[in-house]
Amino acid sequence: MMKLNVKNILIAGIILVLLIFVLVKLNSRLHTANTLVAQNTQTPSVAESEPPLPFGQITRDEAIKHVEWAYRNGKPYEQVALTKDGPKDYVVTFYQPNPRDENLKTWQEQRGGILVFHIKESKPELIWESRENINLTRPVIEVRDVTGDGNAEILATWSDGKGSILYLYSWNGKDFMYITPVHKVELIGGSDNLYAPSFAIYRGDIQVKDLDGDHIDEVILLGGVILDKDENEQPNPNPTATIFKWDGKKYYIWKLSTPVDAELERKIYK
Repeated sequence: MMKLNVKNILIAGIILVLLIFVLVKLNSRLHTANTLVAQNTQTPSVAESEPPLPFGQITRDEAIKHVEWAYRNGKPYEQVALTKDGPKDYVVTFYQPNPRDENLKTWQEQRGGILVFHIKESKPELIWESRENINLTRPVIEVRDVTGDGNAEILATWSDGKGSILYLYSWNGKDFMYITPVHKVELIGGSDNLYAPSFAIYRGDIQVKDLDGDHIDEVILLGGVILDKDENEQPNPNPTATIFKWDGKKYYIWKLSTPVDAELERKIYK
């Protein structure tokens, strides 16, 4: 039998340790490579599809879902400030269900509305919505200070090609207030409590401009038609301008101009 000496045992031990070390290293590198391959061959995530937003037939839920989807998918809306020099981290949008939808039974379901979101870290939070019975099919929406107090107003102008209406809301730092004046409407056999917005005109134009240089915008209803004895529309030979002025709390009729003189017309459309 062959005698084992101490030197041979030490050499064999060193060789065994080296072999174990090499095997461990190879196994570790193989595991890392397999992990990278697995990660690179995973099925790519499917992009979140855009929720439907039918033109002119947008429900409240559809409008909210679309804003939330847009920010989740890096497609932010245009953002505005609500105060002078304030951060542009608010979104103003609207909704208008199809009024001919037979599933919508009440005016609360059929009415349109305005929504305001506060954007925090690319996450929209609904902070305000209108409550009035308004029609907003294809509106023109502006956000700017028209009352001269440093806070923004929302101007939502709607027209069907015949009638035009301006819905005006003013920000007070916490809430939006509806500041379009209203007047009572008399209907035979109808409700005694029916009111209509006064910023409305048939076959005419609505402008919001500062006419007297006080940095507060007036609201001008311009033009319109007259009806003959048979209630047929006729061009108005003397177009009128009804001018509303802001007194710090409300709009009131400031001037009636009949006919509209050239200087006033120049100021309105400059």
